[in-house]
Formats: sequence, C-alpha cells, structure tokens
Amino acid sequence: MFEHCRIRTAALRDADSLAALAERTFRDTFADDNSRDDIAAYVREAFSFYEQWQFAKVGAHEFRLGADVQTDLIMARTLPGRR
Repeated sequence: MFEHCRIRTAALRDADSLAALAERTFRDTFADDNSRDDIAAYVREAFSFYEQWQFAKVGAHEFRLGADVQTDLIMARTLPGRR
C-alpha cells in the first residue's frame, strides 16, 4: 500500500497542497458536529493565505462603501534572502 510513498521535509512549494489537505481533513473530521457557517468561519480564519505565507499586518486603511466604513489591512512579507 505504501510502497510508492516518500517522506521528505516540506518546502515552500508544498504550502498550497498542505493547506488544502489540512482544510479537507478539518472539514471531514468536524462537519457532522458543526454548522456550515461555523466551519466556513473557522476555515477562513485558520487557513488564510496571509498566515500561510507569513504576512504580517503593518497598517490599516479605512474607506467608505456607501454608508459603511470598511477597513483594508496593509500586509507585508519579507522575501527569502532579504531583510
């Protein structure tokens, strides 16, 4: 069954595949005991692009959409090999 498996250290190029596996595993494990809204909220928070790629919040910008004030977060990430 596992004769074609290879174990190796994960690399940055594996991030999308690992995040998809983590999300699928979470949904499969907890979907029966939680509402769709709760599952969706958790997945949005836990598997967000910015966290996976190690972005940090460096600021915020408010703007209006009709009468509602919206906030855009300003995110930054240090590129490998840079300071």
